[in-house]
Amino acid sequence: MAIDRAAPLLRMVWPDEATELDLEPLQGRWTEEQYQLLTDQTNRLIEFSDGVIEVLPMPTDTHQRMLGYLYRHLFALMEVLGGIVRFAPLRVQVRGQVPRA
Repeated sequence: MAIDRAAPLLRMVWPDEATELDLEPLQGRWTEEQYQLLTDQTNRLIEFSDGVIEVLPMPTDTHQRMLGYLYRHLFALMEVLGGIVRFAPLRVQVRGQVPRA
């Protein structure tokens, strides 16, 4: 299934009912291109793995405090080593594509 750029923006189901799209029928069938298109059309955090899309909850205060702690310590280490630490969510490919059976 391909997503046409001329199609209406995709929406996801949220308790506030302001947005709605049922992702369940497409689970296991999403492509990397569709995932990237979806993330371009929303400010929600979305993960993609093996054709499955997972809409992540918004970070909590505890999560943000832990992120700040880790960022400060990793930044100090990478500053010495010449590396870079990013703190905002970015699209990252952890492994190559897995061939489908």
